[in-house]
Amino acid sequence: MGLLSIVFLGIATNLDNLFIGIAFGARKRNITLLQNVLIASISAITAYVACLFAVLISSHFSVYANIAGSIFLLLLGFIGLLKPTPSNSEVSVDRPLHIKETALLGGSLAINCLPVAIGAGSAGISPLGLSASVFLFSVFVLAVGIHFGKKLASCCHERTLNALSSLLLILIGVWELFH
Repeated sequence: MGLLSIVFLGIATNLDNLFIGIAFGARKRNITLLQNVLIASISAITAYVACLFAVLISSHFSVYANIAGSIFLLLLGFIGLLKPTPSNSEVSVDRPLHIKETALLGGSLAINCLPVAIGAGSAGISPLGLSASVFLFSVFVLAVGIHFGKKLASCCHERTLNALSSLLLILIGVWELFH
């Protein structure tokens, strides 16, 4: 389970962050660096715990763990391709993002990490490596999304981002299954 898989998983779990950042930026709402780090930390901790849990469980079933984890990632990817695109969330422009909203946003984005982290842990991917990748890409992608959102002044191509995230999961699942 190499570095390339960890990087792709970090990217795949954070493509939603890009769209959230674009949505916030398009509405001229800013997320401070501290808020961004808090959001990324929540996702990284969630990914670490879920991945570690899967690694511990899969160690008892090591013969089938890699296959099961790879199939799980493939299923997540296909489900992501088939699910309908959610509507844009309503974001108010009239006030700054408060700490409770930051924590709620971090928690909801962290939920995206759970199934991927479980699949990654089952496939033998390092919990520490995954959580570091999730953290770094979360901070980076959210900041980039806000920047682009401010430039674009509108949200676009959410369906494309969802499809790309799903295709990355499928690619990782196939890679881990046959590698």
